[in-house]
Amino acid sequence: MKKWISYIIDAILLMIIGVLGYVQISMLVSKDKNHGVPSAFNRSFLYVVSESMDDPDQPNGVKKGHGIIIEKVTNFESLKVSDPIYAEDDPNHENKPIDFLKNGAVVTFYYDLVKAPDTHRLINKEFNEETGLWEFETMGDNPVAHQQMKTERFTEKELIGKMVYHSKALGDFLTISSPAAAASAGRSAWFFPVAILTPVFGFAIYYIVDAILKYQKENKLREAKINEKLQESGIDLNDEEAVELFKMKEEMRLDYQEEYDKLKVKLRKELEKEKDKLRKENHEEK
Repeated sequence: MKKWISYIIDAILLMIIGVLGYVQISMLVSKDKNHGVPSAFNRSFLYVVSESMDDPDQPNGVKKGHGIIIEKVTNFESLKVSDPIYAEDDPNHENKPIDFLKNGAVVTFYYDLVKAPDTHRLINKEFNEETGLWEFETMGDNPVAHQQMKTERFTEKELIGKMVYHSKALGDFLTISSPAAAASAGRSAWFFPVAILTPVFGFAIYYIVDAILKYQKENKLREAKINEKLQESGIDLNDEEAVELFKMKEEMRLDYQEEYDKLKVKLRKELEKEKDKLRKENHEEK
């Protein structure tokens, strides 16, 4: 049972190290190719630091302090564009829209003007035949942005992904797990260091305690063997000098026996290797 528990613990530890290693490498590699936004499993996690998407009429909207999950987009044509709103005196839609409904996809893009990622709602998209690139236009959900018709324009090269989830709970989690989000919220990121170090220290303590218990058990068995031999030897147990001398000799004998047993196991393994080697050579000759 103890062996199986040890195997399970080793497997769990290797899985944790493997997943964390993959995520770390993936985030480092993707960061350079994704305008500084790290991603793993084609997902990125960002923290909202402004109120540009905050609309009082949308209780479930994206607000400052929310965390958002961004999914990489491969099919640009599938991105939904918000429906335009035209002026009442423009029934034929001859002029530009005066506003947009808030029903288009919310996308994250690298905004060159501020040299940082931005997340706004998609209000227009168009494929440029000359450049061979999709071009996008976005605007925040905040009523101020709609009143001023403040928009951003960029191409597919700057598009980081589409928002697939957002919540305040995720934002709170990011403020303790992401250094960037923690800095924006005036906190310190402590979750991942604790989450990583806790199992590592736990496994280390387990193996240390197991090694100590194993050492104590072996010592007890060794002492029991020596005492059994002492009883069989017929030595006067009241003769302390004789008893100590016998124990010392028996300790040395057991040490030599253990070394001899280890050597036998080692030689047996080497012999098996040589036999396997000879079998392979004979098989190849045939």
